[in-house]
Amino acid sequence: MSQEILSESEKAALLKIARSTIKSALLGEKQEAPYSFCKIFESKMSCFVTLHGRDGNLRGCIGNIQAFEPLVDNVKANALNSAFRDPRFRPLKEDELDSINIEISVLTPPVPIKDYKEIEVGRHGIILQKGSRSSVFLPQVATEQGWDLETTLCHLSMKAGMGAYDWKDAKTKFSVFEAVVFSEK
Repeated sequence: MSQEILSESEKAALLKIARSTIKSALLGEKQEAPYSFCKIFESKMSCFVTLHGRDGNLRGCIGNIQAFEPLVDNVKANALNSAFRDPRFRPLKEDELDSINIEISVLTPPVPIKDYKEIEVGRHGIILQKGSRSSVFLPQVATEQGWDLETTLCHLSMKAGMGAYDWKDAKTKFSVFEAVVFSEK
């Protein structure tokens, strides 16, 4: 995916929108739109919003794979979900707001692949599906963890609630997507 899909000023505006959405929710205030209108914000696109704490550890991460609403609305919804509804973490508190780093990943539509060997670690986000079980990793997860493809697929399989090597089963299907990833830091 071309990083030029969003300008630097549009990326900065989306990060401000995410932060002000979280802040407004924490303070119980009505959110004012802190951006000038950008046409791409109205395009149907999906994203993930990831929060990292002061220590750099994950503090929340929620998003959508399929695009179904304008990008600006998806950023707002996923900012709130990451801050307050990620079941792995307690809801964000007001005194944490200044210490979190917000990262946004704007996704391309997923594309099915025939063979897991087509996956490029660091370039592709991966969706694994076997029967009713599925899981997803954003493109940056494997490289942040220092994983090769096989290790990534083992972790993805376990994330789906399956055995580490169940990804090798012929019934397992994979799709890939790309992302424009940007953060406040």
